[in-house]
Amino acid sequence: MFFDGSFEILVKTNDELDDILYDEVFSYTNKHAAKTFDNLDMIFIEGDVNVLPWDPSLSKILILLRMCIKAKKTLFASAFAMQALVYLTATNLEAVSLSSLISVNPSS
Repeated sequence: MFFDGSFEILVKTNDELDDILYDEVFSYTNKHAAKTFDNLDMIFIEGDVNVLPWDPSLSKILILLRMCIKAKKTLFASAFAMQALVYLTATNLEAVSLSSLISVNPSS
């Protein structure tokens, strides 16, 4: 493999991930996004360590992490991304909402 000395870095926020996400379960079905994801050599995810992995605002990050695992993509996950990776592994790659884990019975 030949490296020509050039590379490109894409920096995206959580809200800008739609163009690389492909997951039919979560209605991300853009084939171009799947191709864009496949063209990425490495993915780095970092963020606030105080954000919990099951926070609904992280749903796109969880999809991206799941895609990385399934595609065996090289991934650097720090802070909350590492916690989310552990969370996905513990739930067999399925994001489980916290409300589904806690049974709330107001009569007891």
